[in-house]
Amino acid sequence: MTDGSGRSKGIVVTPRIAVGGGLAVVGLAFVLLNRDDVQIDFGLFDATVSLWVALLLTFLLGLAAGVLVMGGRSKSRSKKG
Repeated sequence: MTDGSGRSKGIVVTPRIAVGGGLAVVGLAFVLLNRDDVQIDFGLFDATVSLWVALLLTFLLGLAAGVLVMGGRSKSRSKKG
């Protein structure tokens, strides 16, 4: 099949799609390799979760803390400008 310009129609893989697909593959491999259960002590209670879940929760908490800290900074800097 051609689109009239002589080029064949097909799936176009942009660098963004390639990087996203690569990250998805690495993420899936990470989950499959880290399925062991770990026990986490929160002080008031204990929890047993998969290692990948514990790491994901840690990442998300760090991301949320970063957004909260940086969100306050960007607003204060824009007022000074």
